[in-house]
Amino acid sequence: MTGKSLLRDLKYIARVAPTIAATKAAFGMWAIPYRQPHAALLTHPLVLFETLVFLLVFAFFQYWYHRLSHEAEGRTGRLLWRIHVAHHLPDQVYVVMHAVFHPANAVITAVIIQASLVVLGISPEAALAATLVIDLQSLVAHFNVDLRAGFLNYLVIGTEPHRYHHSASRKDAGNYGNTLAIWDLLFGTFRYKPGVAPKRLGVEEPDDYPASNELVRVVALPFQSADRR
Repeated sequence: MTGKSLLRDLKYIARVAPTIAATKAAFGMWAIPYRQPHAALLTHPLVLFETLVFLLVFAFFQYWYHRLSHEAEGRTGRLLWRIHVAHHLPDQVYVVMHAVFHPANAVITAVIIQASLVVLGISPEAALAATLVIDLQSLVAHFNVDLRAGFLNYLVIGTEPHRYHHSASRKDAGNYGNTLAIWDLLFGTFRYKPGVAPKRLGVEEPDDYPASNELVRVVALPFQSADRR
């Protein structure tokens, strides 16, 4: 991390954090009237069971949104990629850089989490546990350290697998899961080479995109015409 990259990260945080907070507040206001006439889909006395079910459900929808953002074709695919590409423009991965997201991408991810919480109707204790796991694992995945997790990489998307997701080589950039590795394993997108790091991080053709610190241009990407590079 450099002073220049930290300043960039703080600019993204200043824009992304309010959008996430507003999304969570909106879902909180919706959850109160929604829960009164609707029975919870998930009612179980064990907090651990509720937490695991929520993580599996959230991870499934997050996996497919993330994968489509990388692999979908046509106009929709281009739009999703332009919303998501901000997170892949930096050529270094570290904890604070995790905040480099397009505001629209941050809102979509927050919606997936909050909608799953509300519709499943899990207990407050399980909701707290699940969101803590998601947030902690997101930080661990972006550690700029040589953290070897061994077999645990097949359970959660840790530092090593997520570094491959940020590889500038498309053939390496799988691991679309945010927290759990199960859906990548089931759908054949899991990438892991023990002890071997990607040669370069970022996007495959950086000249086709604005620099990561050009915040206005990055935010404007989804609104450009489809034929613009």
